[in-house]
Amino acid sequence: MRKTNVTLFVMVLFVFVLSGCGGYHNLGKTSDVLDSEAKKFEPIPEKSKLYIVRPSRFGGVGIYISPIVDRMVKGNLLSGSYLMLELLPGGHEISAAGNINDPPVVTIDAKAGQLYFVEMHPTMGVMIPGLHNELIDPDQGIELVRDCVRYKAVPGEPVSTPEEGVTLYIIRPSKLYAVAARLSPTVDNQVPGTLKSGSYLITKIFPGSHILSAAGKFEKTHTLEFQAHEGTDCFVTIEPKMGMALPQIGLKMITGQEAMPLIQKLEQIPVAH
Repeated sequence: MRKTNVTLFVMVLFVFVLSGCGGYHNLGKTSDVLDSEAKKFEPIPEKSKLYIVRPSRFGGVGIYISPIVDRMVKGNLLSGSYLMLELLPGGHEISAAGNINDPPVVTIDAKAGQLYFVEMHPTMGVMIPGLHNELIDPDQGIELVRDCVRYKAVPGEPVSTPEEGVTLYIIRPSKLYAVAARLSPTVDNQVPGTLKSGSYLITKIFPGSHILSAAGKFEKTHTLEFQAHEGTDCFVTIEPKMGMALPQIGLKMITGQEAMPLIQKLEQIPVAH
């Protein structure tokens, strides 16, 4: 009996570990009406429709996938769910953020009045899950979507990164806890890059109000609201912390005086473009 309990505990813990990286909270399911409307698969004249579908699979069932389109987080997907997005004509890049090892990027040249389907699901890695990310034909995509539930998507379009503006440092200190996990910080829902333990990135933002969080699944929703002032650099530390079942995320504004000695010991990660 004890052996059975220990085995069950290890299995549950394994799911929690796989689930662990990522604080952009799940927006949940849409209404049945919106789900039914999306499953009519009707094109619209001025835009294209993109369905990102995660078929129901046992492998990686506890892992959230956070699809990103043009570096903007568009929501979270559980096993057996999909997102439907409207895209302007032109080139778009689809990938995912969070605790995923080198997620592949799908590129589409969207045409008005067309439907596009991307299949996403986690794959097993040595320590960090991988990602299957593939553009599939409409017939196959329609069949997959019919068997899934529609989830809400994050509204809004990506905002261009200013060449000039406020410099934002996002710093992940080197810590033993969750050392193998990757964090994908989001600035106003956009992902500037992915941080490993002991690294930082530098990006530009416009002066004004901003919200910093992370993509994926955490025990609680953690966001940091801050004001960026022209001529003044901003410094934020982000790191996973122990939770009851899943990791939590610590976010903290620090001064340049505190940040500079810290980042001298860390690796700079290139910003995604």
